[in-house]
Amino acid sequence: MASPIGHSLLGLSVALGARPAGTWLWPCLALGVVAANLPDLDFLPGLLIGDANRFHQGPSHSLAAAALFGGLVYLGARWAGGPAVRLAVVGVLAYGSHLLMDLMTEDKRAPFGIPLFWPASSEHHMATWQIFGGVKHGVPGESLPVVLGQIFSLANLQTIAVELVVLTPVVLVTWLLGRWPLKERQHIDASGARHDRNV
Repeated sequence: MASPIGHSLLGLSVALGARPAGTWLWPCLALGVVAANLPDLDFLPGLLIGDANRFHQGPSHSLAAAALFGGLVYLGARWAGGPAVRLAVVGVLAYGSHLLMDLMTEDKRAPFGIPLFWPASSEHHMATWQIFGGVKHGVPGESLPVVLGQIFSLANLQTIAVELVVLTPVVLVTWLLGRWPLKERQHIDASGARHDRNV
């Protein structure tokens, strides 16, 4: 699996690229970061029973979970009076960025990959080539001190450094593209008045 830093950077990029016009920047960025890290909350039930990896890479790492999250964002945005469809799209894409990154991350422990098509199939999937080295975080059955020792290892710092080198430019490019003014064109409304608007 990738690190929370790598997932956050990709989630930021998605939020910058897909943010609905007229929405507040920071809440949308927060949505991107939260959604991009949400699948890894499957560590929490394992932590409660002393086996952090027991439920990791389970149903939360599926397209169905991404769709469910998008539905929740849609309902929340409708209740709040925001652009529900566009925010739901941001949520699904940011959640999906986690799945995409995990597919492209080296995985040396069973189960290999993620159950992308759960519940239709419990088969785990992984890309045939990986861009990122996975962070070490133990295997099911290992004690919390062992897991923490692997998480805070030099190997994981090197993995995070690669994620920063690869993904920071992606975030910067997405941010710059979002700041450039779009081509202006004149729009004639129903009354015949002309208005300039972004397209």
